[in-house]
Amino acid sequence: MPSDEAILGMVFDTLEGAELFYNAYAKQIGFSIRKRDSRQSRSGQMLMQKWVCSKEGYRQKKWINYAARIRKPRRLTRGGCEAMIRVNLDRDTEKWVVKSLVSAHNHKLVPSKYVHLLRSHREIKEGDEALIESLSTVGVSTRHITEICKEQHGGYQNMGFIPKDVENKVQAIRMNKIKGGDANTTIGYFEGRVQADSSFSFDYTLKEGNKLGNKL
Repeated sequence: MPSDEAILGMVFDTLEGAELFYNAYAKQIGFSIRKRDSRQSRSGQMLMQKWVCSKEGYRQKKWINYAARIRKPRRLTRGGCEAMIRVNLDRDTEKWVVKSLVSAHNHKLVPSKYVHLLRSHREIKEGDEALIESLSTVGVSTRHITEICKEQHGGYQNMGFIPKDVENKVQAIRMNKIKGGDANTTIGYFEGRVQADSSFSFDYTLKEGNKLGNKL
């Protein structure tokens, strides 16, 4: 693991390369990252990018005290951690240089056997994505798709993603098909939502041409 002194001043050919480095560094240490601040020129050229620990900042109070809440609020995950890295574009060389780094965290780091389940380290790979899409297309429920993925990998701990990622992927696949205007696909999407969320309901009518209409 490189020291802080070794990281400061590091040079990357691309912004993506800098992000990959910091995410790999975070995985070794035991935390997850997300993008924070950035700065662009008037012409739209990116000049600065900052990534922070996923526990940076605090959840806004308006969401904690939201009066019209229906579902139970998600657990608090942010705690004001200041760990971060910032890179700036060197306009002379067109390369990205690490200008600032804070490596200290104000929370416990995640053990290596669990770190792959943190958000920035989770990934649905191409083979898994193809499997999820094919099963979703033939009407397999999200819960059963997740179970099949678990069996394929020999357990949740080996999947590299969590059930929520499968749910999000299935919804994304269905939404892409809905854009084509097929009513059956749209209905299938909402039926999937009902399976995933017992508080969700919907009703519909079909018009000429297999198009959705308002409820009568």
